[in-house]
Amino acid sequence: MRLVGSRNAGRARDKLCGLRLAGLGQYFPASLPPLRVCEAGPLDFRWQNFYTLIPFHTMMIRIASAVLSLAGLLALVSGIAFWSGIGLNLLALHMLLGLLAVGALWTIGIGQAFSSSGSWIIAASALILGILTIAIGLYQSSLWVGALHWVIEVVHLTLGILTIGLGHMGAVRYRKSTAGSR
Repeated sequence: MRLVGSRNAGRARDKLCGLRLAGLGQYFPASLPPLRVCEAGPLDFRWQNFYTLIPFHTMMIRIASAVLSLAGLLALVSGIAFWSGIGLNLLALHMLLGLLAVGALWTIGIGQAFSSSGSWIIAASALILGILTIAIGLYQSSLWVGALHWVIEVVHLTLGILTIGLGHMGAVRYRKSTAGSR
């Protein structure tokens, strides 16, 4: 919507009116002169309101939450299958799903860190929990080999469940904090 010059003022006004009719009137006040919108410079009106027009961060958190749900659930199911001795040849898939779940957790943690009403504690916990989950997962076959290896498996399972729980807690908190601003 970058229309430069006074000859485009009518087209810009028509465009703003069309956006008002589409339900975006709350972002474009009626008192705003169209020519001022057109001649805003390199960072025009569209870029100044980019985050209010397109809820990109909210969509990113929703996608990360869905990826976390799917990847976390499949990683838990495959991990329990490994624990019972079934499907040991799918270890690479289990590791990929775990990495996807941790990546989604970190995305939600970053969203918490940079949200205006976000929690730095949730963001830091997401980072630390993700690092612990990956580290225990990658090195679990060489930790406490023998009769006590089940302790490491339980710790890894607990970290996986905490990954899913913390991620969803952060996503819900982010959605609640941005619900009033729309």
